[in-house]
Amino acid sequence: MSDAPVRKTLTAGDGTPVSYLTEGDGPPVLLLHGFVSSAIGWWMNGAAQRLAETHRVLAPDFRGHGESGKPSDPAAYGPRLVSDLGALLDAEGLDAADVVGFSMGAEVGLAMAAWHPDRVRSLTLTGSGWSPPEIMTEYRKWFGILVTPENGRPPHPNAAALAAVIEGMPSLVGLPGDAVAALPMPVRGIIGENDDERPWMERIATMRPGFVPHVLEGADHLGTWRSPDFPDLLARAVNGRL
Repeated sequence: MSDAPVRKTLTAGDGTPVSYLTEGDGPPVLLLHGFVSSAIGWWMNGAAQRLAETHRVLAPDFRGHGESGKPSDPAAYGPRLVSDLGALLDAEGLDAADVVGFSMGAEVGLAMAAWHPDRVRSLTLTGSGWSPPEIMTEYRKWFGILVTPENGRPPHPNAAALAAVIEGMPSLVGLPGDAVAALPMPVRGIIGENDDERPWMERIATMRPGFVPHVLEGADHLGTWRSPDFPDLLARAVNGRL
């Protein structure tokens, strides 16, 4: 395992630069971050280092986030978040990877699994799941909390891009039930007991009766991400032992 992640950049089909971090050796695993976050968060909470003990970790900054390009047109988002992941795998010479997503990353990961199942060996959803169109209310709420200036806080430097991310999300959420039922890969879940998005995780079981997510006692949405148990739980999930 390397001592620190290496940053790379690819150019997507529409010319947008997509930055990503990589560390470790072994089977590839894609780590997909949440809204208003970035790839480095996986190292800040220790999950990337834990997975890099046994895997080749690949963690992109979604366009609109981190060091990736930040177009302000909503048409640059939505399905392009998924196609960027395929471009990343191609750039690394990979056919497929285990996919892990947190919050928005879980929703993008689920769409990738439904649309390109040949590229997803297993899917681990955390902090969200099979979200209905109503999830857009949550995105707009968090945009207001994290991006909109208040109490003298300056405007978020990526506000226009993040607004465009939100406007592109309806094309990724609200997948039909038969698409969820038909996923050919193992699907695992980790969710906080008090996470507002827990219902979207648990409703996967209506289409996949064997799906039973791991519930982190007492944790809310961000509490799952920050839990000291989270890195080991992810490692167990990716290795099929959760």
